[in-house]
Amino acid sequence: MRLGEHRSTLLVAPLLHNSSCTKAHNHVSPGGVIQAAFILLLSAGIFLANLLVILVVNSRRYSKYIHQQPRYLLTSLASNDLAIGVLVTPFGFLPALFRCWPYSETLCQIQALLRGALTQQSAAILVCMAVDRYACMLHPAKYHKHSTRKCFCQGCMTVLSMTLVASLTVYSAVVLPKGGYYFNQSGLSACDPFYTRPSIRILAACSFYFPTTMLLMYCYGSAFHAKRLRIKVGTANDITNSTMLKRRNLRFEAEKKPNASKNRI
Repeated sequence: MRLGEHRSTLLVAPLLHNSSCTKAHNHVSPGGVIQAAFILLLSAGIFLANLLVILVVNSRRYSKYIHQQPRYLLTSLASNDLAIGVLVTPFGFLPALFRCWPYSETLCQIQALLRGALTQQSAAILVCMAVDRYACMLHPAKYHKHSTRKCFCQGCMTVLSMTLVASLTVYSAVVLPKGGYYFNQSGLSACDPFYTRPSIRILAACSFYFPTTMLLMYCYGSAFHAKRLRIKVGTANDITNSTMLKRRNLRFEAEKKPNASKNRI
């Protein structure tokens, strides 16, 4: 007992069999209908919004206004969120309606895997976009010099592919073993990864939110400060140029008046 007290507590995931649909779960409640309708509308909104972003960003009419690098990143983010709207959220419609899991255990594993990996990939793409804007605002000459090269864009896509593979690998190690997933009836009524130790849950939450938030705040804060400073410098230069122009005009008018009086005499 004493040895067990010093060890960290192991949590056990709820059995999916206890949440499976039976004849007792055929009753549909008004709350379940509202939740199912919300999930259906959310899935349709995610699908249509991200599909529209992909089509607009890559269209001939608007692609000339967006650099190649941000266009790749926006397309990657929209494609990743589109995958969430197609492969994850729609499968919560029937569970929300009947308050049980009507699909197989394998599908629950796949949904928990994609739910964790694709969400982590969205965070990685947002970080890449923040770094891209940081480089564009603080080092514009180097950014525009290298961003037009194909190897630079290929490197960006390689980094995103590596982060996706890393996310899938990490969540596969968590979800695929038995007891690494569970059916969460709240929220989207979907299967989520289950962490057997509280320390792992805390570490996963910190690694997901803390670095992403800090990098986004630093990159966009620095870019905003650089843009604001550039505007101030440009305004000061405009004021200086206008002042010098006024002085030149006054000198010209002052020199012109004596010449005009001499001509009259």
